[in-house]
This record gives sequence, C-alpha cells and structure tokens, in this order.
Amino acid sequence: MLSLLLWAGCATEPGAGDSASVAATLELTAGETVGSVVTVTWDVAGELAALRVEYGVGDALDRETTPEAPASEGSASLYGLPYDTPVQARLVGELADGRTFTTAPAAVRTGPAPVGLPVHTVSGAVTAWPGEFLVTNTVGASFWVLAFDSEGRIVWAWEPELAEDEYLMRARLAEEGDRMYALIAHHGSEIEGGDNRILVRALDGTDLETIAWPNADHDFVDLGEGTLAAIELVEQEGVWGDRIVERASDGTRRIVWSAFDDTVLGEPVVNGQLGEWTHANALDWVPEHDAYYVQLYLAHQFVRVRRIDGRADLHVHGNSGALRPVGGDPLGAAHQFQVLSEADFLHFENGPADRASSRAVQFRADFEQATIETTWELEADPPLYVYAKGDVHRFPDGSTQICWATSGRIDDYGPDGELDWSVSLELGAALTYVQQVKSLGPR
Repeated sequence: MLSLLLWAGCATEPGAGDSASVAATLELTAGETVGSVVTVTWDVAGELAALRVEYGVGDALDRETTPEAPASEGSASLYGLPYDTPVQARLVGELADGRTFTTAPAAVRTGPAPVGLPVHTVSGAVTAWPGEFLVTNTVGASFWVLAFDSEGRIVWAWEPELAEDEYLMRARLAEEGDRMYALIAHHGSEIEGGDNRILVRALDGTDLETIAWPNADHDFVDLGEGTLAAIELVEQEGVWGDRIVERASDGTRRIVWSAFDDTVLGEPVVNGQLGEWTHANALDWVPEHDAYYVQLYLAHQFVRVRRIDGRADLHVHGNSGALRPVGGDPLGAAHQFQVLSEADFLHFENGPADRASSRAVQFRADFEQATIETTWELEADPPLYVYAKGDVHRFPDGSTQICWATSGRIDDYGPDGELDWSVSLELGAALTYVQQVKSLGPR
C-alpha cells in the first residue's frame, strides 16, 4: 500500500474570517484492487461548512471532486488517473465559523497496471474531448474492460472471468458513473439461453452483482437508477429473432418490443446461419425521443421503438422498410450507430467482404419523399476491413470517432476528415464498441 501522511498548516487569501491556523491531516492511498484509484482521507480540526478535493497528475491540480456531505473526518475516491504515475491532491474548504483553508498538496504514486493488460500505442492529439474518457472492451487474445483518458492512457481496467465458449459483448459505465457493467454471453443462437449475464463492478474493484440474463445478446443500455435494457435472442417455431427487454433495479422484467410481433417486418424467415431471422447488432436509448433504436442486421432494418407502448413507429429501409435508399445503400452490413436527430443518423458500416473496406456513414431520412440518402461518409486511408463489431461517435465540434473494432484501433477525425488522434492495440487484440463519458466516478 502506497501512502503519504501530511500535517498541513493552511491559509487562503487574506480577509475577514480567514485563518492560517486551521489544522488538517491529509492522506493519499493508492488502491490495491484497482491501482489507478486513489483514496483521499482527511481529518480537519473544526466543523466543516464546505470542502472540495483538488487533484491531478504530476504537479497539476486541474481536477476536483466535492464530497456530498463534508465531514471533518472523511474520505473520497479519485478516479481517471493513469497507472504507475505520481499524483497529488489538496483540500480546499471552509469551516462553520467562516475560516477558509487550503492544505499543502500531498502526493502518492498510483499502483502498477494489471498483468496482461493489452499493449497499445497512441499518435496525434485529442481535440474533440480533452479531459474526458472513453470506455471500451477487448476481445480476441484477451478480454478486458478498459477506460482511456484523452491522453490515450489506460486509467481503469478489469479482466472479467469467462468460460472458454463465452464472449465479452459489451462494457458500459453506469449513468451514475460509479460502476461498470460487462455483458458476458455465448455468441449467437447456437447456444440457447445458458448463463449469459451482466457483471457489475464498482470502480474501486468491488464486485457488486451478477445479473443473470440467459438470452441477452450483443448489446444493452443503461437508463439510470439500475434500469437496464438488452437485446434478447429468442427462438419461436424454429426461427431465432430479437426483442428488447427491460429489467428494473428490483429484477422486474418487461418485454418492450419483439420482432415476432412487429407486423412491418413480415413473417419470420431464416435469413442467415444458425436459423436466425433478424440478428440485432446494436441498441440505443434516446431519452429525448422516449424511444429505443435497434439495428437489425439480417432483416436490413433500422427500427425506432417507443418505450411507453413498445410500438415500432419507424422502419428505415430493409426487407419491408417504409424508407428506401436514393443512390447507394447506406445500410449495408452494419453494427453500432448514433442518432443525431429525428432524421439524421450515423452508423458504422462493415460492408461486404469483397469491398474490403469498412466506413462510417451518415444518412438522412426524408419522410415526405419516403427516402434515405447518404450525406457523409469516411473510410480509413489505407482502407480497413472490419468483419465484425465497430462503432462511431460524432462530437459537437463536428469531429468523428470511429472504432475499427477487429483492427484494434480507435481513430478521431476532425471536421475536415483529417486524422487527429489514434490509439492502436497490439496484434491479436480486437475491440467491440466504445462509450464516450465526461467523467469517471459518482455524479
């Protein structure tokens, strides 16, 4: 355990009620389970009215966290710090009698990175999300849940235990920021049910819960306050299709939508291997629209589902979609997507193997003309073919992040289409999807 104990005489800018005689102890401890998490423990002489912890990497004090109910004796966890790196922190506070104080900084070195962590390289500089984080997971040579900071450093890592025939489908940071979810599943309909599950781990490394979800497949979303929704792959009369199922924090389940009940999709037919009909690859929840969006790979559909009543009120393209493409087809073999507006969508198109080049595609729906049309696209240079998974994200400044999943690479492209930043994993490590988050830790 690494720690440093500091007794600090403290003072702030001169003024009525300020004092240089407030006594405080401050201790930093690097986590034993997750070495990148640092615990700050303090003891301040006097009743606190307000307190914040300022901290950062090296000599910086450019981040802060504020305890919910500051006590004279208390602690807080600091997240988003790189492994094996010097960090420091100090207290800034006010006593009930009006005196204010700032401690001298205390320092500690974060713990070492876990053994077996995938090796990666970084090039360029982030311009679209400085100070933020991205969550992803690896597959292939090893299965890890990872969080990167905007410097390309791994700041949180977890290697869940998987059986030989299991797959780490998706990782997500909870809406509350205090825990990580990992969907573990048998891949595809060759195994019915089984022990598919969502593992829940606190950011300090404490295992919180295992949520049994036998038919969960490919993707899930977090609606907050412990409510999750997942794609389920289920069998009906010899055909495998998908549905969206919600699970409340108390374990209550609700089938929101089923492809088998969606009359627009027509009669269930086997479109692919293993008796599958729809093969949903990706799910999103858009609270502004009060709707789920689901991508049906084999049914060649992009479907919007109203959460309130489970009605699918938009079917884009596909075998029986209401909107048809103008020019090239923007809905070829695809995985993740982002809903930009009621009519504008961004998605990752894997594309056919004979084209040997995947891309990010933006398309617009014209509801009056009942058409969809590509409005923007981007391919890697030289081209990359991603045969499975893949993700995209558009930033407010117009930059686009692309996860070239099976190529083990995440790239940021500026509004001009030029490559700004890239992180690449060592050969043998692939990725699935990414989640962009503003902070790690409770919020």
